[in-house]
Order: sequence, then C-alpha cells, then structure tokens
Amino acid sequence: GERAWQPPLKPGLARVSTAAEARAMAGPLLVHHWATWCEPCEQELPLVDALARDLAGRAATVGISWDRFQDDGPMEQTLKRVDAMAQSKDLSWPTLVLTDSPEATFNTLGLDLHTVPQTLLLGADGDVLAHVRGPLDDETVLALKAKI
Repeated sequence: GERAWQPPLKPGLARVSTAAEARAMAGPLLVHHWATWCEPCEQELPLVDALARDLAGRAATVGISWDRFQDDGPMEQTLKRVDAMAQSKDLSWPTLVLTDSPEATFNTLGLDLHTVPQTLLLGADGDVLAHVRGPLDDETVLALKAKI
C-alpha cells in the first residue's frame, strides 16, 4: 500500500555538539534537556515550544538531547531519531546531541539532577536565572517568562 503524504522534513533540528560548546552559548538562553525515550519529555515538548516562541526576541532556545546516554549506535541514527521527534512536535528550536559521557555532561553543564526533563533559563551573563527540575507546567512557564 501507499504511505500517506508527509510534509518535507525541516533540516538541521538536531546536530552534534559537545557539552563545552553548549556551555559557551551566549544568553539569554532557554535550555531544555530532553530525550526521545522520555515520555514526560515528549508530552511537554509542545509547552516548551510555546514558551520558546513567546520568548523569541528576548531569549534564544536550544534543546540538549540525552539520547546518546542510552544509545551507543551510529550517531546518524540518533540524529534521525531526534530530528523525527522534533519535527513531529513542530519544534522551532535546534537540539544538540552531545558526544560527551553523561558524567562529563553533568560536570561541564553544572547539572545536579541526572534525569530529564529539566529546563534552565540563563541570563545574558550566563548565570542561571531559573532551573526547573522535571516537567514544565503553566505555573513554571509563567515564572520563567517573568524572569526575562
């Protein structure tokens, strides 16, 4: 049988990076840590994207995928999986697929929580203005908007 028509994929939603490169990104910045294997992450992606769109012009948004923490297969497959999820949720921001080990990522990015989802809001100077540990909800979205 024939497959249903699907819109063309948007290029470049997922790309390879290191934790050090992610840490060097300039603020103000909304940083969302997620993974395709994380059900709460998948459920909250539309809320994160709505927040990113609301903050456009005041803060950039970037995702950090933890997919490689549980998958040591070919990077190309990981990128395709992250891209597919990002495109299925119509995300408006890129996601970095880190090559670092989990421990190196946690140390470099200063993360004290080793689970996803989590979201950080960084000021223009790189200082953490807010760190939401767990899924976002309407209340935390409002609090994040108020900090920018």
